[in-house]
Amino acid sequence: MTMRVLVMVAVVCACALTLLFSFKAANAQRQRAASPFVADTDNKISFSVKGWEQAELGKIVADFSKQYDLPSTAMKIGMKSSKAAIITFPNDIEPRLLFFLVNYVQYPNGFDLKGRSIAAVAHVILTPAFGVPDSTLIGKPAEIYVPAHDTEYDLVYAQVESRKAYRISFTNLIWQSAADARVPAAIGGP
Repeated sequence: MTMRVLVMVAVVCACALTLLFSFKAANAQRQRAASPFVADTDNKISFSVKGWEQAELGKIVADFSKQYDLPSTAMKIGMKSSKAAIITFPNDIEPRLLFFLVNYVQYPNGFDLKGRSIAAVAHVILTPAFGVPDSTLIGKPAEIYVPAHDTEYDLVYAQVESRKAYRISFTNLIWQSAADARVPAAIGGP
């Protein structure tokens, strides 16, 4: 009888320790995600967009800016061709807003997406404000995009230079390792 009790106590202790370490790891990542954003006017963010005409993209960006109370000067659109643009951020942009913008450009309100091939990818240099899961990623280049064959509509993926991919859900903005990068063909995937 005492051996059974000891085994049960050992199992309960092991489960408690596992939960404790899981909570500590999740809390550490939440704290990294909560790192304060410090605007950098020399930021290296460029956001490439294909598939929208200039007037359409202008409306999409204006709608997004209105939703998040951003000034009209927060984003600058430069057209490379009639359906290819680069969006820059003269005064920088919070990473969470960049995540939301990448998704919004892919799925804007009030536009028919049938028959369209939209390519939207932000090129960034990672900072602590991005909430990266590993401090070794800070200072590394990454691409932020909506994954191929997306059915959730409320997340983005980040792929770092090592080709390691992360899933970032808008529910908690925590970076989760992704086995498949799911890079859309429109931005250079398979």
